[in-house]
Amino acid sequence: MADGVQDVLWLAGRELGASVLGREHLRRDPQPSGTPPVRTESAPSPASVEHAVRDGRFAFPGRHRKGDWRAVRPGDRDLLLRLLERDDPELNASLFRSSDWPALRMAVLAQRRFTPHRGEPRPTTAPWPFPDPWGPADPLPPAAAGGVGVPARETLPLPLASSLRSYVLNSNRRSDAQAALAAADPDLAIRALMRGVPGGMHGGRLARLRAAVTLCAAGRVGELRLVLDTAPLDLPGIPPEVVRDELLGIRPPDRLRRLLAAEHGPDAFIARLRAALRIPYARSVVKAVLEPPWEDVAAAHDREPLPWPAAVALVEHPRCPAPLLGRLVAIHPRATMRVARPGPETSARCAALGEDQLTKQVVLRGVATGALTADDLTARIGPARIALTALVDGEIGSVATCTVAAGTIRSMLAQAGDKDSGVWRTVFTMLPHYDGTVAELLDEAAKHPRRDIPAGPDRGPDAPPSLGRQAAWAYATLIGLLGPEHVGSALDFLDDRGLASLARTPGVPRQIADHVLAHGGPAARLSLAANPAIHVDALEALVLGSGDPAVASAAYRNPRCPHTLRRHIISADVFDDALRAELPDDAHAFWHRLASPDLAQLLRVADAYGDGRHPVRLRAAYRIADLHGTDALPGSWDNPEIVQARDSGDIKPLREAVRDLDARQLAAVRGGGTLRLFRTPDEMEAVTDPGLDWGSVTAVDRAGELRDYLLKYLLARHDCPVEWARDVLVDPPRPRTSPAMRGPVMARYRALAVEEMRAGPVSWDDPAAVLASGAADPAEFLAATRAAQTVTAAVGHLPLARAAARLLHDELGDRVDSWVVLVRLLQNDPQATLPELAAAARAAT
Repeated sequence: MADGVQDVLWLAGRELGASVLGREHLRRDPQPSGTPPVRTESAPSPASVEHAVRDGRFAFPGRHRKGDWRAVRPGDRDLLLRLLERDDPELNASLFRSSDWPALRMAVLAQRRFTPHRGEPRPTTAPWPFPDPWGPADPLPPAAAGGVGVPARETLPLPLASSLRSYVLNSNRRSDAQAALAAADPDLAIRALMRGVPGGMHGGRLARLRAAVTLCAAGRVGELRLVLDTAPLDLPGIPPEVVRDELLGIRPPDRLRRLLAAEHGPDAFIARLRAALRIPYARSVVKAVLEPPWEDVAAAHDREPLPWPAAVALVEHPRCPAPLLGRLVAIHPRATMRVARPGPETSARCAALGEDQLTKQVVLRGVATGALTADDLTARIGPARIALTALVDGEIGSVATCTVAAGTIRSMLAQAGDKDSGVWRTVFTMLPHYDGTVAELLDEAAKHPRRDIPAGPDRGPDAPPSLGRQAAWAYATLIGLLGPEHVGSALDFLDDRGLASLARTPGVPRQIADHVLAHGGPAARLSLAANPAIHVDALEALVLGSGDPAVASAAYRNPRCPHTLRRHIISADVFDDALRAELPDDAHAFWHRLASPDLAQLLRVADAYGDGRHPVRLRAAYRIADLHGTDALPGSWDNPEIVQARDSGDIKPLREAVRDLDARQLAAVRGGGTLRLFRTPDEMEAVTDPGLDWGSVTAVDRAGELRDYLLKYLLARHDCPVEWARDVLVDPPRPRTSPAMRGPVMARYRALAVEEMRAGPVSWDDPAAVLASGAADPAEFLAATRAAQTVTAAVGHLPLARAAARLLHDELGDRVDSWVVLVRLLQNDPQATLPELAAAARAAT
C-alpha cells in the first residue's frame, strides 16, 4: 500500500485497523512466509504490527528509526515473543536474521516450540533449550490400535528452515557462530565449536559446554573427541579430564549437572538479579532470557523483597504477571512509572499516591501500548481530570482510542444535560478535587446540578474555586468535545479569572477563544494572546480590538503571530516596556523596526550596523527627521546627507538621498530574465534592505522586468507584500517558482491559504508548515485538502489527527466494510477531501 493508505490505519486503531488489513490481505496475493516488511519512511502503525502478528506472512519486529533496518532492538519483546509463538520456521528464520536479541537467536537455533498444545500452559524459559541428554526419555503416548507410539508433538524440536541452516553454516559473522553454540542441529554445533568462539552474550561461559552436550546427545562421539583434543573445555572448578570423562559417558555427569544448574537454573537467575546494583545491570540480566521464571521470581520476592533495580527491570517486561507486578510496586511505588503496559490497576495505584503527573504519564503509556481501552478511559480511570486531558494529549498511537472514548463522553454529556448550566457548574466545581472516573463525575453532576454559583465578576463565598492547570485543561476538553451551541451554558457563569485559566490551556478550543473575544476581561485576553494554539484570526482580533499594551506584547511574542501583525504592533507603538527592551535582540524585529515611531528604536536599528554607509542608517535618519525633526539626528553620524540635513535644519537632502537609493535598488532588480551566477553588490543591497520600496518592485514585476533569479530571495523576506506574493505564486505561478518557494509563503500568509482552500481540494506544497503556522486550522485543513494528503499530514500533526479520527469514527464507526472501501478510495488518490470520501464509503456499505 501507499504510505497515505498506511497512515489512515493510525486513525482506525489497533484492532479495527488490523481487521481492515486482514480483509485487504485476502484480496491480495499472499506473501511468502518470512518475507521482510517493506521499508517505509515512517514507523508502522499499531494496526500494521497487529496484523503482521496475526497473519504471520512476514516478520514485522516493531518500530524502526528512519533508515535503521539492519537489526531490531529487543525493546518490543512482547511482539517478538508473539511472533515466536507462531512456531513458523520461515518466520523464525527471518527473525534470526533481523534481530540482535541473543536469547531469541539462541531459541530459534535450539528449535524450541512455543505454541501451547492440549491445554498446557505456554512454556517459560528453561535452563536448557533442548531436552536434557542425561535425563529420562520423553514419555510416549498410548499406542494406537495396531500402531506404534510416537513422541508427542510438543516434545519434537521445531524444524529448522533450510535457508536459515545454510545461512548459519556459510556465515562468517562471529555473532552467528556464537548463537550456533545453542543449536539443536549437531552440524551447526560442531562448526561453532571448531571455530573456537566463546559464548559471549549468547550463553555466557558455558555456551561451549552446551554445544558439546548437543554432540553427546546426537551420538557424535568421534567429533566430540576431536573437539576435546584440539580445544579442551575450560570450566570453573572442574579439571579438563573430568569434563572429558563425563561428556563421553565414562563417568556419571554429576559435576556437570551441578554446574549447569548453578549457572542456568532459576535460583542462579534470581541471584544475579539480586546482585545487580544498578538498573542497567538488572535489565541485562532480564534481557539474557526470553522470559524470566515468573513463579520462582514471585516466590523469591515473597521470601525477601527484590531490590529496586531488579523491580524496575521486571516491571519493564511486557509480560510481567499482574500479581507479581502488584507486589513489586507495593514495595517500590516509584516503579509504577516504569511499567511497560500499565493497565487500570497500575493507574489506580498511581492515583492513590496523589501524584497527577505520575498518573498522567502512566495513563498515556497505557493508551499508547493498548493496555488501556476507550472503556477504561471513561469508566475505570481516575481522577476524571487526568482521563479527560489524556484525550487530547499523548502521541499518534493513542488517537484512535481517545477518539472512541471522546464519543462515549459526548453521549454521557448529552444524557447528563449538556445545555444545563447547573450541570456545567457542578462539573467545574468538582473537577479540581474529584477522584472518581469521568462517568461517575457526569453522573454526579446530572443528579446534583448547582444553581447557586454567581455569574460575572461578583464572586460570592459559594463561587467555584480557581482551576489548576490539569482541571482547567480537562474542563476545556469537555467544551471542545461539543459544538459552539453549548458554550453559553459552560462559560457564562465564569468571571475573568476563570476564563483566563481556560484561555491558557494547551490547544484551546475555538469555542473558548471566541467567547473570550466577546466577553473576556483583561486577564482572559492576555492569557489567550499568549497561547501558541490560538487561531490567527482570533489573535489579530485581540490586537486590533484592544489597546492594551500587555495584550499586544503577548501577541507579538506568540509564535503564531504573523509578521504583518508584528509590524502593526511596532508601527502603532502599542507594547510594554519589557518588549521594548527585548526588540534589539529579536531576529523577527529586523524587518519591522524601521516602521517604529519611537526615537530610541530608530537609533538602535541604525547603530546595529557598523558601516555608516549602510542604507538602514539613511532610512532611519529620514524617519527620525520626519517624525522628530532634524535636531534629533545624532551628531556622531557623519554621512554627508545627514550632516547637511542636521546643519541646515531641512529634511530635503535626506528625502533626495532616499529617493536616489530607491532608484538605484530598483535599477538593480530590473533586467528581465537575465540569469547570473552571482548577485551584484547593488542586488545584494536591495534584497537585504528592510526599507525596500515594495510598491516600485511590484510595478517592475508586473511589467515583466524583474530578474527571475531574485524571486526566491525576495519571497523569503518576512515583509514581502501578500499582493505581490499572490501575483508570483498563484495567478498564475511563475515558471521559475518551485514548491520549496511556495510552501513557506503559503504558510506565512493566511489570506493566500484561505484563497487556496476556497478554490477546491488543495494539495499543499508544505502541509506541515501550513498547519504549524496556523494559516489553516485543523478543521479548515480537513475540509479543503485532498484526502491522501490529509491522512499523511495527520500522522505528524496531532490536532489534525484527532479531527480526522473523529470524522472517520463518526461516519464509519467500527464497520470494517466501510473502512475497507475508504482504503480502496484512498489508493486511487482522488481529487476529493476526506469528508467526501468518508461519506462515499458510508453510502457504499
